[in-house]
Amino acid sequence: HLGVPERIVEEKEPSARLWPGQTDVGELGLDYSTLDAVLYALVDEGLDDEEAVRWLSDRGVDVDGEVISRVRRLVEGTSFKRRLAPGLDVPEPEDPALRR
Repeated sequence: HLGVPERIVEEKEPSARLWPGQTDVGELGLDYSTLDAVLYALVDEGLDDEEAVRWLSDRGVDVDGEVISRVRRLVEGTSFKRRLAPGLDVPEPEDPALRR
C-alpha cells in the first residue's frame, strides 16, 4: 500500500467521535451496506415504506418497516443540508455611474 504506515491505513469503525465509543453503526442501528440498500430503495427507486420492505426482501436484505421509516425520517429531517442557501437578487442600478 505505497509504504503508508499501517497505523494510518488500519480500518476503524466510522464515527463522528462525539463521545468515546460512539460509532456510526451504533447510532444508526444498521451497517452501511444495509443503509445503502435502504436509501437506494427510498430515494433512487422512490418506493414507499411497504414497497421498500418487499423490494429489499426480494434482494436478500432483511429489514422491517420500522427501520425503513426511521431512515426515511432521517433523510427528510436532514433535507435542508442538501439545499443551496438562499441568495439575494440584487437589481441592476438605474444610474449608469453605479453599474460595474
